[in-house]
Amino acid sequence: MPLSLRTKVFLPLLILMALLIGYLYWGWMPQSLSNIERQYKGATERHLDSVVEGLIPLLLGRELDTIYENFDALLKKNSDWISIRLADSAGRTLYPLENTPSPESAANAQNVHILIKQIIYLNMNLGTLTVEIDHTPHLTAWKKEFHHAVAVMLAVIAVTVLSIGIVLERKVVQPVKALKQQAHALAQGKFGTLNLEAGEDEIGRLVDSFNTMKEKLAMSYNLLTQSEEKNRAITTTANDAIIMMDENGHVSFWNPAAENIFGYTAEEVLGKYLHSIIVPDRYKADYEKGLRYFSETGKGPVVGKTIDMAARRKDGAEFPVELSLSALQMKDKWHAVGVVRDITQRKLAEARILASLEEKELLLQEIHHRVKNNMQVISSMLRLQAGAVKDKNYITILNDSQNRIKAMSLIHEKLYQSKDLAHINFNDYSVDLTEELIRSYGADSGRVTIKIDSENIMLGIDTAIPCGLIINELVSNSLKYAFPKGRRGEVLIFLTKINEDEFELIVSDNGIGIPDDIDFRNTESLGLRLVTILAENQLRGTIELNRTAGTEFRIRFKEIKSEKKA
Repeated sequence: MPLSLRTKVFLPLLILMALLIGYLYWGWMPQSLSNIERQYKGATERHLDSVVEGLIPLLLGRELDTIYENFDALLKKNSDWISIRLADSAGRTLYPLENTPSPESAANAQNVHILIKQIIYLNMNLGTLTVEIDHTPHLTAWKKEFHHAVAVMLAVIAVTVLSIGIVLERKVVQPVKALKQQAHALAQGKFGTLNLEAGEDEIGRLVDSFNTMKEKLAMSYNLLTQSEEKNRAITTTANDAIIMMDENGHVSFWNPAAENIFGYTAEEVLGKYLHSIIVPDRYKADYEKGLRYFSETGKGPVVGKTIDMAARRKDGAEFPVELSLSALQMKDKWHAVGVVRDITQRKLAEARILASLEEKELLLQEIHHRVKNNMQVISSMLRLQAGAVKDKNYITILNDSQNRIKAMSLIHEKLYQSKDLAHINFNDYSVDLTEELIRSYGADSGRVTIKIDSENIMLGIDTAIPCGLIINELVSNSLKYAFPKGRRGEVLIFLTKINEDEFELIVSDNGIGIPDDIDFRNTESLGLRLVTILAENQLRGTIELNRTAGTEFRIRFKEIKSEKKA
């Protein structure tokens, strides 16, 4: 049984008092009595020596009456002397007389000592003096004084202990009791009690520290309570399942959304092995392997990630979920917190969107295919028309128009053949376009070579069509006019990406060049005017002509973004 604070304080004091009293009565007092008795005995012996010195002349003069008077006076004066006996050298009693009765004190003597002194003068034995002494009266008086002193000392000690008890009760016991009650109240979450009054002593500083601790605990408790309420509100009102699993794979938390999604109540799953409840059997090997690694390290292939997977409901039906898994360490044990979202409707919507996209891709492919076919029909009609016309100028005009239509038709053909229905590889397109132009103009590929480098740049249809028409016009001009009379040469086509959204198209040849007096912006040539219109108006770019070494057109532009129409 634990001792109270009073007992811990007073018990040592009482034991100390008992030990002190025991020592005084059984240690110090007997020793003191023995010392006092020795002192009295020594004093008596010294007194007897003086008496013997006084007896010698009296004995030599045989003044017995004087001796009797002196001895009677000594017995009256010294209350502790019981009797005096004086004998001569022959052993005859000189004092007391035979008929002298013994004093009454002799019968009550308790501590009698007999002192014998030989009376010798000049080596002559004059007699023997024997005295019986009782120290009891002196010792009794001393004991009485001792008991009185001890009583006074005990009274002082008792008053001191009582004062200490009162001070202890008021300054220590009561504040500690109050602290105990306050501590019990804090343990029960009761922070509304009044603060204790703090004094200026050590207990007061302890109380002041306790009050400060209580205020801080109250603030922390309020914050913790608010946090718990927020967390409870979040977990209970969340639409996603929130599940916590311990290091052994057992469910330790299961919110209401988890009940709705999986069909299990919290009572049915808490403490159960998670895999046996909601994880399909085909994931069992990977799940258990990952659980072992997670319980040791807190890491795993899906920890900190969001993945799509299948889960199992209470009725055994599987459905798609999105899982976000995180690790939490508590008491040196790793716990997993998973947020599970039912994505059945999303998957159905995605499937509908994919089906719609596939349908639109097929429709767009069909559109490109039909546009290409229609342009081929127009090209064929122009070719037939050119065959029926005799004027070479008209034939040239019709052939140029046919090539322009082929350039646009080729883009739709590339889009139709491509998996990306919105962009084409401009390098492949340029190769096919220039080969078609060489065939159209009957140019000798051994005499005029065409080099193309566009870094496999992908262009959208709104940018590719004007670029294709520009290449068609400039390459056509090079093939028709740059290399007369069988002159050899080359045509270069470069498309480079200058920065994130800006391009530069260079079409050049090392032929005879465009005469200096021809302004390509104000020429009668439809082709050069069309190049300027396409570069500046449709591509919203710039065009420059360099005549130093043949002909070189530099066109800078930004890719045209398709505008959504309402």
